[in-house]
Formats: sequence, structure tokens, C-alpha cells
Amino acid sequence: MEPIAATILVLVVTNHNLILAADSRKTNLYPGGIGEKGSVEKICRTNDYYYAVAGLHSDEDGSFNMRSILHHLLLEQTDFDTAIKRIAVTLTTELKNYFTKLKKLNFALFKQFQKYSYAGGEIIIAKRINSIPTACLFDYKIIDDTTINVVMNTGKTDIKNIKGGEECFWRAIGNTSFLDKNMPTEEEMATSPVEKVKWIIEEGIKNYPAFVGEPIRILEMTEAGEQWI
Repeated sequence: MEPIAATILVLVVTNHNLILAADSRKTNLYPGGIGEKGSVEKICRTNDYYYAVAGLHSDEDGSFNMRSILHHLLLEQTDFDTAIKRIAVTLTTELKNYFTKLKKLNFALFKQFQKYSYAGGEIIIAKRINSIPTACLFDYKIIDDTTINVVMNTGKTDIKNIKGGEECFWRAIGNTSFLDKNMPTEEEMATSPVEKVKWIIEEGIKNYPAFVGEPIRILEMTEAGEQWI
């Protein structure tokens, strides 16, 4: 199994740009704990969609691959809202099937995922719709009951929803407990989004080197296009 058990993804949507940032640490989980470290590209592209995943990425036997599922679904759908609905339905089923099987075949590894991923994961998908940078966030929880259940939530926003230069929507995903004592304000994030997302990931590398590592990747979307910073 090769989940990214903990990672840092940061999304910021201001009234003029969308920033998506991620670290590059790859961490394997085993029944006895965490394993090899390496690097992996966490911000991927399919057609004009960009997406990033925190939580389960893939299984070593190839039975589950989150990026492959997202890639194929996004290839099929050019309409953003239709793609979001398809992804939510498909992933709910796929995750339920995968974790039901994992719990039955390798309970120790199942519990490791529950521990290190906080029993779930999150996905960010971004696209310029009619030139408007737009993002959707998915978050899911694996509910360990008599049967495995998956709770999936989605939310969407774009730069036109942000009305003032000191306002923004932002979300930091993963091992970010250090933010409890030093949370950037909304105004700070809105006025310096690139600097702040870089700082958040750098702090994650200092605090959680087993799960968060360089290089840092930062994508900026504006109405004019996209660029890597």
C-alpha cells in the first residue's frame, strides 16, 4: 500500500487569482508503521483540469489508484459540474469497496491508515471555466462500523465569489496543527497568498519531515492563464 498518509496541500482563492500548492513527500504505510520516503508530483493535470490528493493515493498491488481514477473521469467530462458529480459518486463506491477489502485482509494496515490519515482524505480540483479560476474541494471520511461507510462532501468556489482585495477563501490540508498557534489572517492570505502558502508548507517540513518534504510546487491561475511559481 502506498498512501500519502499525511501531506500538505494549500488552496487560496482571492478576487484575482487561485493558488494551489503542495509538498512532494511520498510516504508508504505498513502494518507496523511508516516506511520508505521518496518524492511524488502531487499536483497533476488532465486536459485543462489540475488536481491534488491528500490521503490514499494507491495500493502497491495496483488494485486502487486515486490519480488514475481521477484522470479517467476528467478525460471523459469537459463540464466541471458534471465531472464533480461523477467523481463524488465513483469515489464513494471505490473507496467503500477498497477499505472493506483492506479491513478484511489486513486489519493492522487498515488501522494505520485510520491513524495517520485521520480516517479520510481530501482532493482539490481546479479549472478555468470561461476563463474564471474555479476550485472544488472533496473531503471524505472512512467510517469504521459494522460495515465500512464513506461520507463524501464537496464544495465549490471561484474568484468571482471573492468581493474584496482583503478577502479570500483558503484551506490548508494535512498535518497543519502548527497553525493552531500561528494562523494567518484572511487579510494576510489575500494580500500575500504565494508567500503564505510557501510558509505553511515550509513549517510543515520542519514539524513533520516524515510526511512533508521538498520540493514545493505552487500553481497560480488567473483569468489570463496558469503558471508555475
